[in-house]
Amino acid sequence: MSAPNSFLTLLLFVLFPAAALAQDPYAGIHTVGIVSAIGDRLEFADTGFSWTGGDGPAAADIGAWNIDQWTVQQIANALGNRFVVQPVQVNLAPLYSCNGRQQCETVMPRGGDVDAYIIAFKAVAADPLGGRSDIRGIGLYHHPGFLGVGEIDSVYAIYAIAVVDAKTGTIIDYGTARLDDEHAFGEHFNPIERVPDSIWPDSPPQLSAEQQLTVRNAAKRLIATTVHHALANANIVK
Repeated sequence: MSAPNSFLTLLLFVLFPAAALAQDPYAGIHTVGIVSAIGDRLEFADTGFSWTGGDGPAAADIGAWNIDQWTVQQIANALGNRFVVQPVQVNLAPLYSCNGRQQCETVMPRGGDVDAYIIAFKAVAADPLGGRSDIRGIGLYHHPGFLGVGEIDSVYAIYAIAVVDAKTGTIIDYGTARLDDEHAFGEHFNPIERVPDSIWPDSPPQLSAEQQLTVRNAAKRLIATTVHHALANANIVK
């Protein structure tokens, strides 16, 4: 190989990785703390005229399901060895109620021992059947059908993942959770799974042991199958 060609090869080898590094928003991120704030309560979105009335959706406490701890592990597994994951102590109460990623970033502590926080937080999606009930976080959706025919019951896990600079408190990037399947318009479906009609409780918001197991397992399946998509939307994994 001639000297000019050798020089050109070396120059390309040096310049292109440097350019890629300069464009990588996570180039300076080495340690992360992972936080999940989606698993405190199970929302009930009822599109019919029933017990939820006009006071907004009812909810059941599902903290004992340990969805958040499990979600943190799912995110850590999806990240692989890209970052050093360190445990962090965060007050989850304001994160559970924050409305959108901008509010969620403001409640995170500054500084600490990590370069960035990776936060799973509740997002909002429109009624999957075009009705009046927006859905948020983890919940059970009920559509009574027409005159009792065509009832639809589904579990949903509507959330997003934001990466927040721990020093400045600004969002580096974020991604919404979606299923791999696409609908006719080329967009990915929200994390929603149809369940048997018997899962909608007769005496809400109380769930039987069997109903709890079905809903919990469906929610975990939805999170497990959408974590990578949310992280990819945040450009943190391929």
